Amino acid sequence: MIITNFGGFGSTLTAIATVDENSITVPSQSIGGVIVSGSGTINASATQIKFDYIADDGSNTAVCTGTWDLQ
Repeated sequence: MIITNFGGFGSTLTAIATVDENSITVPSQSIGGVIVSGSGTINASATQIKFDYIADDGSNTAVCTGTWDLQ
């Protein structure tokens, strides 16, 4: 899966993720000079994704959690 604007780093920056049943994994990768990685789950009805990720720009590390609901 390709995630555009991962972490709000810009619409031209993308992250590559894998999906295995209800799990999403973003392996460690550089996006615009920021190292990101994360994982999450999709609920059984595929209406919500919960995701945790880490972004490290070499000076600061952000640990983020998000929940996205199907609209």
